[in-house]
Amino acid sequence: MLLVYRERGSLRWPILKDALWLNAPRSPTTGRVGGRLWLVIIPAALLLGAEGFIPTLPPVASHDFAVFVGFEAGREFFSGNWVFYTVEVVLVLFNTVLGEELLFRGLLLPRMKGALGASTGLPTASSSRSTTCTCRG
Repeated sequence: MLLVYRERGSLRWPILKDALWLNAPRSPTTGRVGGRLWLVIIPAALLLGAEGFIPTLPPVASHDFAVFVGFEAGREFFSGNWVFYTVEVVLVLFNTVLGEELLFRGLLLPRMKGALGASTGLPTASSSRSTTCTCRG
């Protein structure tokens, strides 16, 4: 939220919706907004619910981070190793869906849209919203 506020200057819903790309789905063939395309949510929700019924294997104790830090080897590894400690802190902070979404959609992707559009020929944000075409035959 802080990144979006810093980039856009406000947290009002229209600005937040635009920054996080929360738009209605659009059919690539007809250009129609919404409609039957929303029905994709039903099987996606059912698959997500069915995922909870899949049995999982118990975690391996030798791969558990808390166990590793509890041993002398783990404490010695982190003693003075500020680079790896910083990497672990960043991973913990951004290892949530919300953190990833805000980081990538709110900060990185809007900055990449212009760079990718210029180098690959993809439409940029300003050209995709244009209603006129300046095509040459």
